Amino acid sequence: MAQLTLPQLERHLYAAADILRGKMDAAQYQDYIFGMLFLKRASDQFDVAQAALVKKLVTEGKSQEQAERISEARGAYKAHEFYVPQESRWSTIVGKSRTEPAEALNVALAQLENHNH
Repeated sequence: MAQLTLPQLERHLYAAADILRGKMDAAQYQDYIFGMLFLKRASDQFDVAQAALVKKLVTEGKSQEQAERISEARGAYKAHEFYVPQESRWSTIVGKSRTEPAEALNVALAQLENHNH
């Protein structure tokens, strides 16, 4: 896969911002962009941690199904680890954001806060 250059990344980000912004003022949509970037990063990091936990549990003798079920519980992660509930994961947000992007973002951020206070 070819590496993305900085100018290409900037063009993609500006195009995405234009699509999301619609008729919103620039100062207003920046809140959505920052929220989405935060959720994307948190979700990506959690996916890595969750995959590592599942692998560890399977290595310890759990079935794949048991390991995946355990990995969905907040208690499976250390207190300092950021837990991302299903409602706040990027795959869920993308699926819901096509009809109500602002609502999907608000729900995702609220759930993320509820599970990490």
